[in-house]
Amino acid sequence: MHSILIDSEEVQIPSSFNGYIVKKKIGEGSFGSVFKVMKKETKEIFAAKFCYMKEGEQTLSETFIKNEAKILSIVDHPNIVKLYEAFEIENEQKQKLFVIIEEFCSRGSLFDFVNDGFLKNRRKNENKRMIRGFLEAVSYLHKMNVSHCDIKCENILVDENYNTKLCDFGFSINFDCPYAKKRRGSPLYLAPEFFFSKDFDFFKAEVWSVGVVIFAFSQGRLPYEDIMIHLERKLEIKMKNKKLKKIVKQCLTYDAHKRPTIEYLLNANYLKIT
Repeated sequence: MHSILIDSEEVQIPSSFNGYIVKKKIGEGSFGSVFKVMKKETKEIFAAKFCYMKEGEQTLSETFIKNEAKILSIVDHPNIVKLYEAFEIENEQKQKLFVIIEEFCSRGSLFDFVNDGFLKNRRKNENKRMIRGFLEAVSYLHKMNVSHCDIKCENILVDENYNTKLCDFGFSINFDCPYAKKRRGSPLYLAPEFFFSKDFDFFKAEVWSVGVVIFAFSQGRLPYEDIMIHLERKLEIKMKNKKLKKIVKQCLTYDAHKRPTIEYLLNANYLKIT
């Protein structure tokens, strides 16, 4: 049996539940612990995200994980992690857990690839395919009137065949439904207007985040380590690849209205697979 610590409270994860066997812990999401699990009947491998449901109150973590399940239930794209089922369980200590069963991506996240320098040794077209994959996922979401709201290297998974898959939809907003216009995300990936404007275009702000990811993908680091650099408009983009640099600079334009759409980026000559 595994255990996780949530708000200083130890929570037990059953070794098996609802036809699944827990293999090992593989990570921590923004609002839950993630385990590799195997379905007993088929031997298939999945990722299971667990969130502790406190008695008598709905925590932010529970709100976010249920929002993720809700968003994933309405989307269907090869570059978005697939949701298989979501349900509640109770462990031996009578603690309630909300569980979502998702597609398992064996090669970790894009963050892992960036950190170990693996991408520098891959062929250009293979890297382009990985970039296009998550761009196509974001483009699909925008057409669905959905903003992911937390695009970053850690939230882009890589499967066995090096396909990129967007994940972690806890902060996401479906603008076709009632929503709370909260400002959430990871500071080093957020557009400047996120900090200064009362009202802004979530989709244009997301293009900035995409630019940060593409830069990190190419350079193995973020374009800035200090958030004040871009808030004070002192950001300089230094890249040897001039064509990719042009794309990144378009994304990291301070005037949100001048940023391209994701669809425009997908049509850029450099990102076409030859």
